[in-house]
Parts: sequence; C-alpha cells; structure tokens
Amino acid sequence: MSFRINTGNNFLRHSNYKFYSDPYVLGDTYIRMDASFKPVPALNGKSYMVSFQSANNPDKYITTSPDNNGVYLRQVDSSNSSKERASWLVQKINLI
Repeated sequence: MSFRINTGNNFLRHSNYKFYSDPYVLGDTYIRMDASFKPVPALNGKSYMVSFQSANNPDKYITTSPDNNGVYLRQVDSSNSSKERASWLVQKINLI
C-alpha cells in the first residue's frame, strides 16, 4: 500500500530513511518501492492498531523519532517505546 498526499500526485516515500512528499514518476521503480508498505499487526500488540513494514527494507517500519521530530524508516528493537513508535491508529476521515 502507499500513502497518497491529498493534493496533486505526491506520495509519502522514504529517502535515506526519512519521509518526504514526492511526486510519483511513472515507471520509476525506486520511487514506487520507497512508497510501498505492507500493513502488519501492530508491533505493540494492540489489536486496534497497525504497523507498516517497508516493501524494499522489510526489516524496517514507519516510526516516529524518539523526540517526535519527524517520521522515519527504522528497525524496531524489543523495547516497548520502540514498538509504540512503530504502531499506528488508523482512522477514516470523511472530507467535505
């Protein structure tokens, strides 16, 4: 799965393990892979949450930084705080 930005043809993708909003370029396999993730059961064990595993770096997940200063692609260690930073609550938002 990929995360499309609400305006234009931009997608959330990682570059050097930090996330950016970049335009999709047809046929560019690097951008496609950098913007592709597999939803998996939340690493924190909570059934109502999900974690996102990288398609091209399957040992890494979408996480927040420890100081909440950005979103990164990182390995998750066995600590509870690391697992919490890689677990997300997904909610549907109806746009008017």
